[in-house]
Amino acid sequence: MGATFRKLRQSLQIDAKQTAPSSESVPWRIVGIIYAVIMGDALAGEMLSPFVADMCKTRFGMSEAETGTALGFLVGVYYIAQFVSSFLIGHLSDRVGRRIPLTMGQVASCVGTILFALSPSYAIALTIRAAVGLTNSNIAVARAAICDAAVGKARTLSLSYMGSLYALSRAVATAFSGFTVGAVVIANNPYLFPCLLGGGFIFVVIIATCLVFPETQSKEQRLANKNSSNKGLFAGLQYIISQPVLLKLFTLHCVHSFGNGSMLIGMTMYFSLPISMLGLSFTTRDLGIVFGVFGFAGFLFQLTIFRKILERNGAHGTYSRGLLVSMISTFAVPLTGVSSI
Repeated sequence: MGATFRKLRQSLQIDAKQTAPSSESVPWRIVGIIYAVIMGDALAGEMLSPFVADMCKTRFGMSEAETGTALGFLVGVYYIAQFVSSFLIGHLSDRVGRRIPLTMGQVASCVGTILFALSPSYAIALTIRAAVGLTNSNIAVARAAICDAAVGKARTLSLSYMGSLYALSRAVATAFSGFTVGAVVIANNPYLFPCLLGGGFIFVVIIATCLVFPETQSKEQRLANKNSSNKGLFAGLQYIISQPVLLKLFTLHCVHSFGNGSMLIGMTMYFSLPISMLGLSFTTRDLGIVFGVFGFAGFLFQLTIFRKILERNGAHGTYSRGLLVSMISTFAVPLTGVSSI
């Protein structure tokens, strides 16, 4: 059985030399697996959004005031851990190839997604989220794999679709989670069913990565990276700091990501608050619908209108206008509950 499995794996794998980009056609065999990995990453990162507030209150016994802080830590610790680990995992992927870090991150996401639903206490839930973040930098490694395998317009197209797919996957993950929480209660646990389904999807992608996904870096590339004089673990960060334009973009991205994360947490808390506390008293299913519409709207915007706006206003103008619209809409969200005062 083991020999048969090895032969099957060898027959499905492609040597990195054969996958080296030689034309501007999209290498769909590689990109397709990468997209599936991105979908799994969105599941692991976003599917808890509709039910985590309810989980904090009903399972962990927290008050409304405590839930806000707890929710912020549960969401934030995952991304902080990813920020810390991304340097190490990116450094590792340059030396051992892309497939091992991608597989490692998916295993962490699969196991962590299921274990989170089983968390008996808030401390354990927080630890699980931190552990998954520390071992998962799939988006960064996935981008690097696409850059390895595609060139020119094919690279641009693959990366742009990757961004759109991630937005869509976040919408699907939250909507899916909101609709399936409590649909099937396993061992008196309403959160386990969606997490099992999400973990099952990631498990299938793990198998596909192991069997079908070729290593996108050749042995020569990996050896050159190992022997490079630029061996520092934080060499990438040091390079960004040394380049004023890159440093500004990096700082702006960090601030923007912080704002986006805060906005999503604030929306979740506001929608979940009871009407007596000037919230909207949404159920987990209501939250799934809201975030699903939110994500689908963003996905459609990127596919239809975004390119025209970018061509007309340029990158700086598009970003500035986007920030303005985001700021106005964020301030407007609480006004939806004015009628309940």
